[in-house]
Amino acid sequence: MNQRGDVTDIPLIIVVVLVMAISAVLGVLILSQMGTLISNQPEINDTLPPEVGTVMNAGHTAATAFDTLLVVVFFGAIAVGMMSAFLAPSHPAFFMLYIIVMLIFGALTTVFSNIYYEFASNSLIAPYANEFPYLNLLFGNLPLLAFTGMLLIAIVMFGKSTQGGGGNY
Repeated sequence: MNQRGDVTDIPLIIVVVLVMAISAVLGVLILSQMGTLISNQPEINDTLPPEVGTVMNAGHTAATAFDTLLVVVFFGAIAVGMMSAFLAPSHPAFFMLYIIVMLIFGALTTVFSNIYYEFASNSLIAPYANEFPYLNLLFGNLPLLAFTGMLLIAIVMFGKSTQGGGGNY
């Protein structure tokens, strides 16, 4: 359980953000489809109290708030990774191994970026995915952002002095 400054933090964060992003887009899709279905059925629409429309609009607003939230979570997790990397004891001899693993995970982020792109470009989902401009920007630049985050973590982990902070190795 001592995983401070672990290189696998970034791919794990990306998987969590990807799953939450797909869930948020699907949530907006479902809420919009339900709203359309309810408004097109006069026998249902006439019997429902007006608060139902308010609740549906509030649900749509809450789901689209994930656009900003998930971007903040992504960059916040990189910052936390940098802080934990500073506290992790490390030896400079492992820097090359870290770089190799970082390149492998960097290539893996292109797969996650393509998964979101294929999902968001589906003709049924595209109008709803366009309501998430920050997520589209994040996943459009995901390989670069993840590689930069992993590189920053490596610099913090292996660039610190052994006089304090990281402990002895």
